Amino acid sequence: MESHHPATAWVNLDRIRDNFKALRAHAGPRAVIPVLKANAYGHGAVEVARALDPLGVTMFAVAYVDEGIALRQAGLDTIPATLPALGGVDSGENAEHDRRDRLRDRLAGWGYAEAIHYAFGERRADSAFPRLVGEGEPIALANPLSELYAVMRRSLVPNLVAAAEFNANRGARGVRLFESGHLFPGAAAPEIEALALVTGGTGGDGGPWDRRVESDLLAVKGEIEALFAELGVAPEAAPADLPGVAPGTGALWSLDGEAIGWFGRLRKFDAAFPLFAAELLLSRLPLVRARIRVEPPSRFPGIDADFTLTHALDLPWRELAAAIREARVDDLARFTLKDRYQGAGIPDGAVATTIAFHYNAPERSLTQDEVNGRHQTLAADLERRFGVARGGATAGASGALGAIAASGAAGEKRHAGRADGEEKR
Repeated sequence: MESHHPATAWVNLDRIRDNFKALRAHAGPRAVIPVLKANAYGHGAVEVARALDPLGVTMFAVAYVDEGIALRQAGLDTIPATLPALGGVDSGENAEHDRRDRLRDRLAGWGYAEAIHYAFGERRADSAFPRLVGEGEPIALANPLSELYAVMRRSLVPNLVAAAEFNANRGARGVRLFESGHLFPGAAAPEIEALALVTGGTGGDGGPWDRRVESDLLAVKGEIEALFAELGVAPEAAPADLPGVAPGTGALWSLDGEAIGWFGRLRKFDAAFPLFAAELLLSRLPLVRARIRVEPPSRFPGIDADFTLTHALDLPWRELAAAIREARVDDLARFTLKDRYQGAGIPDGAVATTIAFHYNAPERSLTQDEVNGRHQTLAADLERRFGVARGGATAGASGALGAIAASGAAGEKRHAGRADGEEKR
């Protein structure tokens, strides 16, 4: 059907020249490359190129070879035929790329899908969630596409939350999304590379054989700790009241006294399942080029033992774990939280924590007496520092605080005894 109302676009080449001059002045010594793909986005590639060429353009960017041929046939044949070498973070393989790609590979392996958003956001969303960078007002766009893209982002989380709501409102039973990109603190502050994720509901919706796992706060914490381990660091998490995060679920990650991330359950999320979020400042994490070296296990059998310590309920695990590490017990290969118990025999405001230990020497088999001695010394030290009285007795006299028990049957709780763990042969 022939149209009787043709549309006409009037292109002002003088305005395009002025825009190019302004961008070049802002860029300083860096090259400004006009992008003329898709017929210069409908403005006329040849006409725009001829207008900008006298201004000292060193190259034009196109999407396809035939677009470049068309420009050369129009007389723009002084442009170099090869791209110049790029520097900085765009120079190819470098430590920044390696750090980001390793974490992306991890998240993809856990079932997360990578999202890519504009580097803009809503002004109201700028303060809706925890923000690790930027003080005062965000950088505002002079001519935004819409109110949804009015300011430069200072967090990756708002756009990820919007994507999660979009999927949830269309029937998704769960979402697992992540994004890496730059944040813009504002003023003269440099851009900061960050990584964020959101997860909620059940994963594994691809088919009947997929395992469906409900997202929860501890799973998110574990995933973030695994990302840190990939880079060889162990930041501390401390509870915190965070904007947009449900009370009692938020925490800040800190490294060398500096906040480098957060996680928690979001307070407002319009879906049938809760949504959990986390964000990390990659620029404040170490650069690791080489893969983590794997150390072979000992060829000799190890000995498992555990003991139970009754301590104040508000004692955080990280403080207890730090005390065990600081003790530097010989041949203690690893330890882990085994059980926490409150009930009969445990005073109000206290909890009995059972910790499992594995002793293993690299050059020889350990004797049971060696392990018992080291284990009892460690138990006495933890009891002295953290133990509380049970049943009216003092910590030292009760025989239950920091007492040692051999590894027993699954689910068995022992609160006294020796470290008579069996050797594995």
